[in-house]
Amino acid sequence: NYEYYSLFGTPVKQLVLKFLYMHAEKKFSVLDLEKELNIPSSSLSKSLSELYEAGALERTEEGKFVYYKLNKEISKELKEIYENLQKVHLWTLQNRKRKR
Repeated sequence: NYEYYSLFGTPVKQLVLKFLYMHAEKKFSVLDLEKELNIPSSSLSKSLSELYEAGALERTEEGKFVYYKLNKEISKELKEIYENLQKVHLWTLQNRKRKR
């Protein structure tokens, strides 16, 4: 489980993973993701390649388009990670309020 936390290394990767997690049954082209997430193609392409290399994404080529979707095998682990990150975020917010 620990190795999956490294997938969240950049804000772009976080956005991509969260978006694909929320749309787990669909595949998206780089252009689709660029429009949906409002991320420049250079940053997006690099992050998609790194996530694919890490095994987080599945990639298919159809003609001149490349499509990505979340790897089904890590979907459960991502759910646990998101839940844990949300707990940490809430805990952090609560402690900031107490310190004020």
